[in-house]
Amino acid sequence: MPDTPESVGLFKKYLSGNKIFKNREVLRHSYRPQILPHRRPQIDQVASILAPSLKNETPSNILIYGKTGTGKTAVVRYVGTELENASTHMGTSCRVVHLNCEVIDTQYRVLAQISKSLSGDDEVSSDKVRSIIPMTGWPTDQVYQELKNQLESTGGVLVI
Repeated sequence: MPDTPESVGLFKKYLSGNKIFKNREVLRHSYRPQILPHRRPQIDQVASILAPSLKNETPSNILIYGKTGTGKTAVVRYVGTELENASTHMGTSCRVVHLNCEVIDTQYRVLAQISKSLSGDDEVSSDKVRSIIPMTGWPTDQVYQELKNQLESTGGVLVI
């Protein structure tokens, strides 16, 4: 069906005029706000727990729970990004890997995804890994050993 003024006119009224949304991007699942209002105490608490990793020490474990949509993931991602930035600035080796365990739901996949995340950005570490771990097919013990070798060769602290 050829473009007619009628078909263009059908959408013209929706494309012009006032918008309902100032920025539709904030509704996307992947959106990461730059500022987290009213979350400073939670940000500080998570940062205080993860701070030892900047001194090449193992930080304590954290369990974060709460209602859907209250900012748990946003806080953790924000602190993780800041932790990696601080690590780079201080010249320490601290990496952060985010996993969605609703999707990556087996021990094998968790180990393989951690390995993939570690080797994806750093050419030096991927050269030291004997092989790339496939998302399926290897015995879990072999995947664990490959990840262990990768972690030992890169050094530093890994926060998951």
